[in-house]
Amino acid sequence: MRRFTFHHTLSIALGLTLLGLSSLEFVVGCGPTAPDVAEAVVSVSLTAPLHTPHLSEISYLSSASAFPVLNSAAREGTVSKPKILAEIVETGSRCLAISNRLTTDKQMTDSDPATFHDFTPENPRFFVEADILQRFQLNSKAVPTELNAIMALSIPEIEKLTSQQFVKIPTKTAKEFLTQCKAIYSEASRFISNLPIKAAMGAATRDIRPWLKLRAEQQHLFSDLINQIAFDSPAAIHARELAFDACSLGVTTEHVCDLEIQQLIENQSIEGLVNWVHTVLLRGEKKYQSLFQISVKNPIIAAAINADNTTLLTIPFADVSETLTNSVSRSIATYWNKLETLTVNPLFYDTFKQSAVINFTSIPGALTKTSAIGGNQITLDKNADHSLKINQATLAHEIGHTMGFVDCYVEFWDSTLPGFVYYNLDQTNLMCSLSGHIQEIHKRALTQTYPAKPISFW
Repeated sequence: MRRFTFHHTLSIALGLTLLGLSSLEFVVGCGPTAPDVAEAVVSVSLTAPLHTPHLSEISYLSSASAFPVLNSAAREGTVSKPKILAEIVETGSRCLAISNRLTTDKQMTDSDPATFHDFTPENPRFFVEADILQRFQLNSKAVPTELNAIMALSIPEIEKLTSQQFVKIPTKTAKEFLTQCKAIYSEASRFISNLPIKAAMGAATRDIRPWLKLRAEQQHLFSDLINQIAFDSPAAIHARELAFDACSLGVTTEHVCDLEIQQLIENQSIEGLVNWVHTVLLRGEKKYQSLFQISVKNPIIAAAINADNTTLLTIPFADVSETLTNSVSRSIATYWNKLETLTVNPLFYDTFKQSAVINFTSIPGALTKTSAIGGNQITLDKNADHSLKINQATLAHEIGHTMGFVDCYVEFWDSTLPGFVYYNLDQTNLMCSLSGHIQEIHKRALTQTYPAKPISFW
């Protein structure tokens, strides 16, 4: 048996064909500035309220998974206070356990943020140890009296408490403390989780801002270079510096850029400089555009052409519950069905092969995430209120990953902080930002990846 919602009656015929149909394990959603600017931004953020974790960018850690990473990072000199960071993880785990229990007992509910905060190339987010430690120290001084006893318990002890033993109707102050505690826990988890792979997250090959600057100035650069004869003129030097900063985007190794600039300097050719700037721009453009495309085709998704020449994209889902079915349908309607020429249509099956549908796993307190780009498994927080806009947007973003879209945000290690830098590339694009929705670029990628045929009943 199957149950389905549809936006066009012809989707029934298409649906009948479907039933037979990142640790270094990549989990979707697990994103260099001058030191003086970075330090200024970080110092300001220490007293600013924490933002709701953005997209599915946070993976919660346990103490057991954090300790080896922190010990290794401490030996390398990457972190200075590993014991306090481990304490943040332990304390955050308790806050999460308490919040999950209060949510289950209907004593605490989530709410949408007043606005979704977007971290842009001009105003990125920083994950820095000193910042995290200071937030934790400030919040630790504000533990409400009513939570003192329960915060001293271990997580298994918290989970074993009966409803009669558990804290009753927490005050506004207690709820605010728990919210801040979880946010600090999220930030610390993100920072620690990325430490083992920071060597592969260097700014040179990941930071797109130097290439964006080169692209923005290209017309002016080429205009200046046309009239230059001397290779060491101010205009030529400026062009070389901009292009060299952007050179590593899209190359397999930074060594390529060293060789290119060395050859350029040896030849002392303005024409060679112009050609090289063109090369850097084209390489970067290819990398940049790849962040807005489908990287993996999902074989269970099918497309068809309706009688009115619009495209119908059908995605099969496991029919887990009416509540979840409604959440999926609402998320798709709100974020993916905004174009007149493309309809994304969910079909829900209560009898299915797991490999033939998008499956759901609901775990209390879990991070909403997709198993892989083009994957068929979405993990959800069982306690989450999926009627909230932030949760609808997050679910729609994860559904985008099942279609094969990658994240269009940037994250890299900046040794000058030291810490991780995160920003998104387009605030109107759902795969970059919770503020976004479907764009024409999504439609082009979907219609190219999933070729459609006219729907026929014969």
